[in-house]
Amino acid sequence: MFKNIFSLVFLGNLILFYSQNIYCDDNSKWKNIQDEYKRVFKVVNNISISASEKYITVRNFIEKYGIETPYSLNLFPHYIKRCIRNNKIAYCYYDNKIFISSEYDYASSFIKGYAAVRIGKKWGIIDVNGKVIVDINYSADDIKYRIKKLREKNNVIDVSFDDENQYIIQIFPNGVIVFDRKGNLIIPLKYQSILWFVNNITWVNFNGKWGVIDKKDRKIIDFKYDEVDNFYEGLSRFRINKKWGFVDMKGNELIKAEYDYANNFSDGLAMVELNNKIGFIDRNGNIKIPLKYEWGESFSNGIAKIKLNGKEGYVDNEGNEMF
Repeated sequence: MFKNIFSLVFLGNLILFYSQNIYCDDNSKWKNIQDEYKRVFKVVNNISISASEKYITVRNFIEKYGIETPYSLNLFPHYIKRCIRNNKIAYCYYDNKIFISSEYDYASSFIKGYAAVRIGKKWGIIDVNGKVIVDINYSADDIKYRIKKLREKNNVIDVSFDDENQYIIQIFPNGVIVFDRKGNLIIPLKYQSILWFVNNITWVNFNGKWGVIDKKDRKIIDFKYDEVDNFYEGLSRFRINKKWGFVDMKGNELIKAEYDYANNFSDGLAMVELNNKIGFIDRNGNIKIPLKYEWGESFSNGIAKIKLNGKEGYVDNEGNEMF
């Protein structure tokens, strides 16, 4: 578990470099980077290598290719921790070797490359190298404001696994990139947003419209939808021209866009709204429970919460009500 977390964070740092060089024509340079990355990947997944050695290996790779420090030190929450030395707070590797020396009476965790520190009653801000960015001469309220502004400017990219735990999805201000678990580039920097992979396909946003691609970046469903969701029970809700419907994984619109709102399918039924009335439909678009409720929730384990004539209650999937 722990080594997977570290590998994930490392990939997050690496992707900033790829995002800036993704269209590079220098194939030999690209291959060298890929080869060296795979070597580093083996190091960080080797349980016999210490935390500090892994960290230094990653850091050397990052610095060699010119990635800015604030991104690289996204490693802090996973391989660097706060520790107490000589009655002061320091920052240590998880094998307890000191990374930033102990001199502070208090030191916060690093978030987006910065931490608040205190000596006596005075506060300041340091970066992930331990360099003082804001002199330790301010009140706590001043530092709260200043560190908030610094973190807002530092658009540290986010990274996460998809639901099937096969791909690493990297999200940053101007788009998304996807890698597989071995570090191979799956989807380059061309889409603005992405949802999770389900059966090796995913929704992506291209120029403001949503469509579906597979893991080889082949288009499965046209880019035409204004809003979508992940596939649930084989169907995804979508919005087009201010109306909601459902589409399957092959792009067949099994339920046309005719509702003012729709929730995802759950227990074989989907909550829909039309003209301020709530009801439930099946996968074929048939109305199974009439649109008569003032409010409702999706089904869960056979029942759904509803509201009728001001009273809250429950309905089962056969339409039997309880208030």
